[in-house]
Amino acid sequence: MRGLCAAAARAYPCPVILVTTHETADFDCAAGVLAALLLHPGAVASFPGAKSSAVKAYLEAEPDLLPETRSRDVDLGAVTAIVLVDTTSLERIGRFQEVLVPPGRVPLTCYDHHPPAGDPPGAVIHRRPTGAVSTLMTTMLKERGLEITPGQATFLALGIYEDTGSLLHAGTTAEDLRAAAWLVDRGADLGRVARTLARGLTPDQVDLYHAILHDARPYRIRGQEVVVAAVAAERFVPEASVVVQLYVQATAAERMAALIRMEDRIVLIVRSRTADLNASRVAAAFGGGGHPPAASAVLRGVTLIEAKEALLVALRDTLVPSVRAADLAHPILHTVAARSTVDEAVGIMNRYRINALPVRDGARVIGALTRQIADSALHHGLGSRAVRDLVSAEIDVVPPEADVETIERRLLSRNLRFILVGDGPGRITGIVTRTSFLRHLYEREAAARQVPDAEGRGWRDEDGGFDLAPMMQRRLTPRAMAVLRSLGDLASERGTPAYLVGGVVRDLLLKRENRDLDVVVEGDAGALASALAGRLGGRLRTHEAFQTAALFLDDGLRIDLAAARTEHYRRPAALPEVAPGGLRQDLFRRDFTINALAVRLTPSGFGRLADFFGGRKDLVDGKIRVLHGLSFIEDPTRALRAVRFAVRLDFEIARETAHLIRVAHREKVFDRLSPLRLRREVEQTLSEKRAVRAVEMMKQFGLLRVLHPDLDPSRRTFARLERAEEVLGWYRLLYRDETLLGWTVILGVLAEDLSSTARREMLARLRPGRDAKRILADAPERVRRVVSRLARCSHTPSRIHEACRGEPPETLLMAMALTGREETRKAVSDYLSRLRDVRPDIDGRDLLRAGVRQGPRIAVGLQAALHAKLDGKAQGREGQLAAALAALGSA
Repeated sequence: MRGLCAAAARAYPCPVILVTTHETADFDCAAGVLAALLLHPGAVASFPGAKSSAVKAYLEAEPDLLPETRSRDVDLGAVTAIVLVDTTSLERIGRFQEVLVPPGRVPLTCYDHHPPAGDPPGAVIHRRPTGAVSTLMTTMLKERGLEITPGQATFLALGIYEDTGSLLHAGTTAEDLRAAAWLVDRGADLGRVARTLARGLTPDQVDLYHAILHDARPYRIRGQEVVVAAVAAERFVPEASVVVQLYVQATAAERMAALIRMEDRIVLIVRSRTADLNASRVAAAFGGGGHPPAASAVLRGVTLIEAKEALLVALRDTLVPSVRAADLAHPILHTVAARSTVDEAVGIMNRYRINALPVRDGARVIGALTRQIADSALHHGLGSRAVRDLVSAEIDVVPPEADVETIERRLLSRNLRFILVGDGPGRITGIVTRTSFLRHLYEREAAARQVPDAEGRGWRDEDGGFDLAPMMQRRLTPRAMAVLRSLGDLASERGTPAYLVGGVVRDLLLKRENRDLDVVVEGDAGALASALAGRLGGRLRTHEAFQTAALFLDDGLRIDLAAARTEHYRRPAALPEVAPGGLRQDLFRRDFTINALAVRLTPSGFGRLADFFGGRKDLVDGKIRVLHGLSFIEDPTRALRAVRFAVRLDFEIARETAHLIRVAHREKVFDRLSPLRLRREVEQTLSEKRAVRAVEMMKQFGLLRVLHPDLDPSRRTFARLERAEEVLGWYRLLYRDETLLGWTVILGVLAEDLSSTARREMLARLRPGRDAKRILADAPERVRRVVSRLARCSHTPSRIHEACRGEPPETLLMAMALTGREETRKAVSDYLSRLRDVRPDIDGRDLLRAGVRQGPRIAVGLQAALHAKLDGKAQGREGQLAAALAALGSA
């Protein structure tokens, strides 16, 4: 093949197939040309312009590697077909484009890895989205079964490694790696590749690097940061793209655009490591090209200042906003009619804890009423006036695609409390509040400071903020992650933001296990759950009245969805009235800051933590803190939950929260709690593994007196409680008995010193379930009977069994905690661990066959058989039958 190419270079045998590429060819272009010669035997190679100095030096050292004909020596009239490599733009191939005029005059075949951009009509195009055109060409050589020499393999490897940044650029694909591996198998010398690409900078390139370093400035464009430099070089600088790439690597710039004036032209070089900026589209605006991570263009006839202004416009037109108005907007959940009174408007503000209301006149939003204006109106006695008489006309509407800069300019410059999102005042789709926008600005700046955490499980900034996606990937099951991503995709498609909320978020940050998947949806949770079930299958259970749904998947995974809501308490300790709300309002109704955390699930920002109330800082500090001063007044059960979480997480209750618990106790709001709500919280709190610590904290905050005013445990009682905690731990480890009501053991020991009247009053306050009531009603008397029987009997197995038989395990565990006698504790322990489940080896039928009449004597005989077995006097059936008959004979 090399001989044919050489002959074609000296005299053009017809027909002539011309292989070419774009001007200023680098290693990727030149390697692609080499591969095209292999794919098209007999073709002639020619470059339309200068090659890079590194490519030129390499080919001069390897003159037989890539035979070529100078551009000016090509007889265009003899060309009957063109093979174009690394571009489809005819404007970039110099004089060779004359052969293709008019279009279709000669066949055109293109090999390109760039996105389509005005492909020539009628051309045969081979395109794959690889990191280098050399990858595409190598893959085609492999597919056609063509073998190559080690020298050709090294040259193709140079093309791949140069254009993919040694396989490290963002645009690198798996196919690039496979192609490089195939070349290595065919003798590619990676040592030579490394030496060739690791060339130092020339003095002119060093000067250019310093110029870019001095001039480069970050610009905030459509919410994203782009570094832009516009510099002038004293002379033409070969391979300026190498200098720009060096700057990008040194500064970790994600988006970079450099304008370099050299002689009679300005060279534009664009680099992007993100999907929101397509470098090739920026370059295309100036007649250039490339691919999404890297592109370039040449500008002529403009000044550097004009070029920079045009570049900023092109960047703004090309950049995809990371956040749009639609992303920041919440549904307008609460408005007030223009004809409503100020008193009615203030009632809405108080109920839903908002400080400004859009005012509607029919379907149109005509203005806004702020709390400041409303309060002033009330002060002046204008509560009965119509809202329309006081409405401020300071409203603004932006389209859903508006970027952050537009929102900032429109929202902050006029000091508005909110702006509306929609196509005009008559078609409003959402609202962006000043608070939510300032939160976004804070989170954007925090994200810029992120570094990996020490364990590589997430990302933290200097304030402790996290992108939880890596941590979720590590701690949640692959199935759970797949379900959450599917849910996020559906939520994005439907325009209903979805968030993972609650304990699972808290426990992710604490690196604790939690399998609960609770999701809050800003929109129709039932419809989203139905769509998810349609995609994943499973069994769906919805509660339309409560706007909740639960999806049970076939593999046992469960996901609970609920619409975001806000709540209002008509009186202290009442059940809340709920209404639709946004994420912030939904989290605000939670009990503590550490439980008021959410993680975004929609693809834009998947894994980002939403923390409106400082919950992550309280997790770091180990604090239990309520969200507002009326928290315990509105829901006193939160006080017991505060104790429970403090014990479970080994946190302390924040000082102001402890003060609020005492205030709630002083205001007697616990007296208004229903027995059911109080008992549920007491059950869960006293079921904690560290129940004694929970009781200590309940006493500290006066919460034990909520159960009964006389409940004031002494030091002796706490010693007994510690024993109760120990025996409960022992029993659970031994049996894992799910039916054990362990909290009754703690409460029984705690209330042991109460009078019988006080105990009855306490149980009346709690109204425990039937089983718990049976245990607690006469617990002290039953414990005393067990202890007394054990004290009087010899501690043979049968006597121990007789003393403990029929008592629930909770009563026996109380006996172990309350007795001071070690022998008694050991006897009860033996019963529970060894004797309780022993049964005789005979039954009533054996006694009937032996001649014993049906009746009470059967039970007497079986008991005798059991005692003989327990005491080791009769192990077999015959011996136990004999013992039974002997007992009946002597009876």
